[in-house]
Amino acid sequence: MIPQLLYRGDGDAQNERSLRIVYPGSAYGGLLTNLSNGGSGRDIFSSPFISTVNHHVDEGWAKTHYLSFSEYRARAMTFASGKSGKNLKPVERGGSWDAALITLDTGRFTKCEELEIGVYRCLYPRKPISASQLSIPELIMRSFDNAKLVGQPVEILLIDVASFLCAQVEKTKEDLSTAIANAKRDAEWLVLPTGYAVEIPGEFTSKLDDGCILGFECFRFLS
Repeated sequence: MIPQLLYRGDGDAQNERSLRIVYPGSAYGGLLTNLSNGGSGRDIFSSPFISTVNHHVDEGWAKTHYLSFSEYRARAMTFASGKSGKNLKPVERGGSWDAALITLDTGRFTKCEELEIGVYRCLYPRKPISASQLSIPELIMRSFDNAKLVGQPVEILLIDVASFLCAQVEKTKEDLSTAIANAKRDAEWLVLPTGYAVEIPGEFTSKLDDGCILGFECFRFLS
């Protein structure tokens, strides 16, 4: 069963995802995957699907196409705290902040089709552009891009990692024990944006539209 809410803790300490520029509710909206930071959009097609999930969960995929979420807010908060495990103080989004907690609401999905055990194709409405948030050049750019997608829902793959990998072990007999243990520990779900990249035909986008995002909370690290 798909949880109503999924949580992602993210500090983007290395600025790999431009999180302080592209975030839910910002002028640019959405969330970027590490693919946006010099990754190859073809990688998701050049390896078996199970290998890309295992690469992300077990080995750590530097230019991953996926975004990780957890069923549990507390677990996501540990990722927001970073390796240092610092305590977090809530702050306003408009100021300086060190980490964020993103809440995804699966109740906003208008369609959810299980393709195989643990893998769901989900659709939801694209978030409208708010002209009041944008400068004139940004508004022109966003309106041009959005015109190509008007009326089209956002499509993603949502993956219950532990369920998917356990089912794959039954079929392939591969040793996925480390990835399964990691996924169970983190109650991990992956999101793969599968809309096409407007600027690169034939490749998936590296941005998750924020039409499915319920909350974006910001925090400062406490010493």
